[in-house]
Amino acid sequence: MRFFHITGTKADDEDATLQFGNGQIQIIPKKTGPTLASLPYRRIAHATYVHAKNPKWDPGLQAPDPGLDLSGLLRGSRHWFVIQTRSEFVILRLDDSNWQSILDTFEARTGLKVDRPSANDR
Repeated sequence: MRFFHITGTKADDEDATLQFGNGQIQIIPKKTGPTLASLPYRRIAHATYVHAKNPKWDPGLQAPDPGLDLSGLLRGSRHWFVIQTRSEFVILRLDDSNWQSILDTFEARTGLKVDRPSANDR
């Protein structure tokens, strides 16, 4: 899994691990270092999954700059998972081998349904 650090319309990414427990999701770096993000289940307002060139999100919540384009970093469609609260967002690129189990675990732990628009919806 890759975690994306977003600054304006630019992004860089790093290997990360997703952990569910104690009422929150934590995203921690694969290498040592501080937690990249921590989201209490009760604060999560929306989650979006799409298999496309770029991630999608709810524009009515905290979100990246509309000019953000991650397709230049990668070629082809990828498994994108965006988790949003009212004040922050997390963009993850999931691996082919575990994207479904991550979404299933997210729904089971948070009680929220992941929005799955088609890649062509905007």
